[in-house]
Amino acid sequence: MESQMPPPLPTASVICSECHKPFAPGDVVMIQNAAVCAGCKPIVVQRLKEGVTAIQSGIWRDDKLLVTTRQATLPDRCIKCNAPTNGFRLTRKLSWHPPGWYFLIMLNLIIYAIVASMVSKKATVAVGLCPEHRQKRRNGLFVAWGLFVGSIICFTLAAVFDSGWLVLPAFLLLLASPIYGIVRCRVVAAKRIDENNAFIQGACPEFLDTLPRWS
Repeated sequence: MESQMPPPLPTASVICSECHKPFAPGDVVMIQNAAVCAGCKPIVVQRLKEGVTAIQSGIWRDDKLLVTTRQATLPDRCIKCNAPTNGFRLTRKLSWHPPGWYFLIMLNLIIYAIVASMVSKKATVAVGLCPEHRQKRRNGLFVAWGLFVGSIICFTLAAVFDSGWLVLPAFLLLLASPIYGIVRCRVVAAKRIDENNAFIQGACPEFLDTLPRWS
């Protein structure tokens, strides 16, 4: 009776950091501790020549969106202009839930807040900001808090002088404060968060162009 040879053991695959496809270990090269397949090697080498100093793991681009794992530290470049950040990171805690849950706001704001906290998926991202955009953010926060303080002053004066004319500007200032803060000071926002990744808005095209494509 002929002896049967045992089936070959399966070869472990390695995921290319650029195209995210599996390859045999012998078909990839290591560049800065990241596995790169033969097809993606020229792209990565060219990117390094153009000044990208590291291959990022767990960070990609998907058209106009930044894609990260749910715990990620972004490259040492400003997410708004791609300028060097000299190591500065701003930690942002992002939250997202399916849009359908917003209908609860029409029923009861407290119920919506409770349900949203239960169903939301969260991500934490450390974002790089250059000195210029850090200063712009500080200025925006200063104005937002100034609007809030102005509303408190108007409410106080309305009570002291028993003047209904000051109530309207007080409400307008109170409403303008968070709106201005969100528009001017928000660095990034979650477009979607799934079980593994966060899809993030707010990165400039120059920053996204340095990242591998999500597939």
